[in-house]
Amino acid sequence: MHHLRADLLNDLLQNCTSYEVRRLFCAFSERHEHPWWPRLDVDHLYLGRGECTLAKVQGKRHPRFRITIPNGYIGPPKAWCGGDHTPEEMGYV
Repeated sequence: MHHLRADLLNDLLQNCTSYEVRRLFCAFSERHEHPWWPRLDVDHLYLGRGECTLAKVQGKRHPRFRITIPNGYIGPPKAWCGGDHTPEEMGYV
């Protein structure tokens, strides 16, 4: 994902019809500090109104993008993308 173009991503995000996808993409892109992240125009991206929840239990709210995602996915990434949990704990194995 490091070689994506910011202008193309801006267009894709503007045309995306899911506010959940927009918010989640922005939260994860910010977290992983992709090289194109500073060039995205997220301040002018409409993210819908109100709150969005992907994790009903043990989730954390992202303050900027107003989305609640599973614990371990907010803040700097750990050695693997699952944050504080192992792949087994997250049910990926």
